[in-house]
Amino acid sequence: MDEQVKRGPGRPSHAEIAARHDYTGDNYLTESPAARRRQSLRVPFGTMGQKLAYEAREGFHRHWTNDTPGNVAARLSGGYEHVKDKEGKPVSAVVGTLEGGGPLIAYLLEIPDEWYEEDMKRQQEEVERRVDALKRGEANRQQGDGRYIPAQGISIK
Repeated sequence: MDEQVKRGPGRPSHAEIAARHDYTGDNYLTESPAARRRQSLRVPFGTMGQKLAYEAREGFHRHWTNDTPGNVAARLSGGYEHVKDKEGKPVSAVVGTLEGGGPLIAYLLEIPDEWYEEDMKRQQEEVERRVDALKRGEANRQQGDGRYIPAQGISIK
């Protein structure tokens, strides 16, 4: 039946294609080393996977940061550094669209784990301070936003 199917010039038949491959289980290897290399590097379209996945670096916390005004600069001033690719360029990816219509770029930044843990501890202390103020009924009075909070505070059980 394969032989009855008309094929374009130079296109091999199914039998010819099968003859070039060594089928072993779910995998097959072509005779051509270039074809094997191409297959090993090829990522099929539509496969599930993390688009921003990047190799980890021991002792560092990595974070993608959108290049919006002041965002990358704030991270850099906080101790983050650009992760560089093999050519020495900052690792980046298009992650969306800016309001003006241009591409939104994110850069991969990293910071030593020790500094990251210190930052997270500081953030948690601030959260706890605010929660305690809410429980005492003081948080909104300090900000003067006009919400009602009873004098005895709020009881969260």
